[in-house]
Amino acid sequence: MLRVILALYIIFFCIGGLVAQQSPNLAPPVVAIKSKNVLRHPDIIFGAQIFSSLGFGSGSGSISFIPQEPVPKFVDQEYVVTVNTSVRYSIGAAFEYKKFQIGLSAGPEVYQVGEQMLRTTFRETSPAVIQRLRNSRNYIWLDENTYVIRTPNTGAWPRYIFHYGIFADYNFNIGNKFRFAPTAGINKYSYFATESFVSANDRSINDYFTGRTQYTFGGRFKILLNQKAYLGAGVIHRVTNFDASHYFDNIRVETFDQSYHQTYVEFSYTYRFWDL
Repeated sequence: MLRVILALYIIFFCIGGLVAQQSPNLAPPVVAIKSKNVLRHPDIIFGAQIFSSLGFGSGSGSISFIPQEPVPKFVDQEYVVTVNTSVRYSIGAAFEYKKFQIGLSAGPEVYQVGEQMLRTTFRETSPAVIQRLRNSRNYIWLDENTYVIRTPNTGAWPRYIFHYGIFADYNFNIGNKFRFAPTAGINKYSYFATESFVSANDRSINDYFTGRTQYTFGGRFKILLNQKAYLGAGVIHRVTNFDASHYFDNIRVETFDQSYHQTYVEFSYTYRFWDL
């Protein structure tokens, strides 16, 4: 019996060896997994880009001063304006160093001007006159003795400008596809219009509204489209300065003051055409 079992074992062992040699490799094949090309911010040191942006904003402005020889009881004058809507287009180029950008931009801006008026402030001390004036609806009282007369549709605020300037951004990466970029800039600008502000005058408005400067600050969110392009959206605040003290007659130059503020929602497209 032992010889029979031993003989069967030898026979099965030989048969198993022959089957193993003739059978294909039953181990699962090794499949090479291709890694996906994940879109992420390019790692660059130097680069150059071009961009365009379109902004929509609104704001308000004012000019105020005290005359050199004010009429009795006269306090000051203030021209005010409401900017219902403005559309600002910019095109430019920028140089990149790692996450820092500095560039130049230029373009036109169109204002839809709303209410324009002159506010003249007076101070009255006579109780009888005060009582008579308070019975009229044509005055706005600031306190017991001071009132304002409003003259509507006064002051031809310019509606078209051309701006040009310099700006700087710094990009903070948010994940693989998003960026947030604080921005600041300074612009000069010229008026397209040539009409006078309040009176007939042969000089261009660019001659008597001097020192024209705009200061810009805000922030933009950017989304990476590919390794070369971004779409952006942001909020920008702009402060406009100018000096019109030499335009008005009989003015105390040192009392001239102005304010012009606008806030924009801006959309932009950026394309990097060179990098290292």
